[in-house]
Amino acid sequence: MQRRARRAWCWVLGLTVAVSGAAVEAGAIVRPLSTKVTGRIVIVQFYGGGQIDKAGRGIAIVDAGGESVPFRIVSHDAAGRTSLAVDLRAAGAGPFRLRYGTDPDPQANVDASLPASLVLRTFGGARAPMRNPSAMLRHLDRAKPLGTALIPNVYLAHNPFGADHHFVTDVQGLIRVSDAGTYRLFSFHDDAALVLIDGKVVIQQLAASGSRDSAAIERTSTAVSLSAGEHALRYVHLQREGATAAVLGIVRDGRAVPLPRSWYVHHAPVRLGPARRDDGPAIGFDVEQMDRLAHGGWIYTRFRLRAIAPAPAGAQYRWRFGDGVTRAGKAEVVHVAAGAGEDQPVAMRLELVDSAGVAQGNATAVVRPSMFADIESSDRVAVRDEYAHAISEARYDDGKREALAAYYQLAALPERPVLTAPVAEAYLGRFGRKGGLFVASMKMGLAAHLARDDPGRAAELYGEVARFATGTARDETAQRARWMADRAAAEQLDLMIFRLGRAEQVPRKVRAMVAGRSPRGIALLKSKLGDVHRFAGDAEKALAAYRAAQRAASRRADRRRSAVLESAHRETALSLLTQRRYPALRAALLRWEADFPEAKLGGDLSLLTGRYFQAIGDPARAEAEYRTILKLSPNHPNAPEFLFRHAECLDELGRADEAATLRRRLKSTFPNHPMVTW
Repeated sequence: MQRRARRAWCWVLGLTVAVSGAAVEAGAIVRPLSTKVTGRIVIVQFYGGGQIDKAGRGIAIVDAGGESVPFRIVSHDAAGRTSLAVDLRAAGAGPFRLRYGTDPDPQANVDASLPASLVLRTFGGARAPMRNPSAMLRHLDRAKPLGTALIPNVYLAHNPFGADHHFVTDVQGLIRVSDAGTYRLFSFHDDAALVLIDGKVVIQQLAASGSRDSAAIERTSTAVSLSAGEHALRYVHLQREGATAAVLGIVRDGRAVPLPRSWYVHHAPVRLGPARRDDGPAIGFDVEQMDRLAHGGWIYTRFRLRAIAPAPAGAQYRWRFGDGVTRAGKAEVVHVAAGAGEDQPVAMRLELVDSAGVAQGNATAVVRPSMFADIESSDRVAVRDEYAHAISEARYDDGKREALAAYYQLAALPERPVLTAPVAEAYLGRFGRKGGLFVASMKMGLAAHLARDDPGRAAELYGEVARFATGTARDETAQRARWMADRAAAEQLDLMIFRLGRAEQVPRKVRAMVAGRSPRGIALLKSKLGDVHRFAGDAEKALAAYRAAQRAASRRADRRRSAVLESAHRETALSLLTQRRYPALRAALLRWEADFPEAKLGGDLSLLTGRYFQAIGDPARAEAEYRTILKLSPNHPNAPEFLFRHAECLDELGRADEAATLRRRLKSTFPNHPMVTW
């Protein structure tokens, strides 16, 4: 028995949801039942969005002629979800419509005896033993459930809507018996269970049934005489502490097995179509829980939300969530909710705002994540990246610190600074004054994102990280911090040279930065002095500066070992480029530069540096890399690829004539090179 039910056999009510109701009475919202199914009972679920009364009296189902259709309220939460069983067996012609609002509906045709199968509801707060089963049943019929779901059978091992302790499971539905006879039924449960068939208690066990032995189970099973046909079933399970189990079973040929799924009757769920409202816009939303993902001690739940009607002309929708996340401008969004530990409800609010941003109306709901879905691992790259993209599309200005940190850690997994930028902006703006290595890495990612379009701000962020750690501690965390500070200082210098037009300030800046840094850090910063001369086209001074940086690196390995190490740097960089792990690639290139500053004139390091900037969408910075190396070493062995990629950058920058000149040069100088014939 699995603790978490598999999607293949469980459909959660609420994957089709909605808000509002309208039409016959002004102020009601009307939505069609998007189904051609007739002659049977169906399940309808929607979110009232605050536009339905607390008692659920403002609900009606009508047919095409406006005649009322019987229904039963399976569950109703004015702040959340409402589930209905609708009887289409004797209804008139479709299409059928759901109507709901805040006023009692005179056409409400409620049939409390209508079956709904197979429906699970869970309730919180169960701490006392089940001493009075009748009182418990009466309480459940009045209480508000944590959640409601359609299930295939009574075979459960957890609470799908909350913590796995102190809850009650209530399953109601129908079973269909093919052949009349006497059957031996049993319940395997912890802590207590009731089974009712046609309203009669057939199993009442107020303590856990722990045996898994078929013979022992058969001795405690109950003989139940059932006629052929349908019978009403109710299974109630109480769980306090410890293991969780709730299984309805049958003994056959001496073997105790779960009651076959074929015995259960299942009423089909139906979707709701777009809404209308006679006296104004129909504001509300459908919610679909897509899946869940685990990472770093957090459980992330992904929801798809859709407004039930298009925004009127001149207006737009704005979404607000209980964790401080906001979205604007779209009628359909994907929201990722982060939770630590037990599943908590997610507050959702849809506002309709005019062109001035003033709210014209809203709908609200509280949605409790369901565990009737597999929890994916962040090792699944495609799913992980989809979560990261959804996180990147929201605003986090009012987010809580722990939630923002969780969102950032998940969005950072694909190693695309553009995905973490919205969370980083919000976190640093409110909580960035301290935070150690985590905040420093966040600043590094945000600076990388801003480097092309806002190099001044990026340089400031790099400068803050450059001052982060320059001490002499040798533990792993301290060394990581020092290397991050060294990289940040190098990135700040790079922006001064290639973006900000302040290359003349770099020598003084380097002298101020090198104090207290490791030999590798000093070599990396001094290598930037070579970049100043290389960018200015002075090969002699560039070479002298790179050699001075090489001496600072204290690299005294023999040539063979140095060649092996540099080859390792090259292979690492190529691998990271292929994997599109761009922040890791940039760190590897800077490590290569720190260990072998003279490689900046050797070709491969400059080539891969240019390819890095091309890959992250910065053709201007890549073009500078290719242009300077071609100017200094026009006959370099890698010149054909430099020419080819330089032309690519010029095309991206809108300089097509210059790109064409380079391609003619490439073709005439290297007619047989693969870059020409490719």
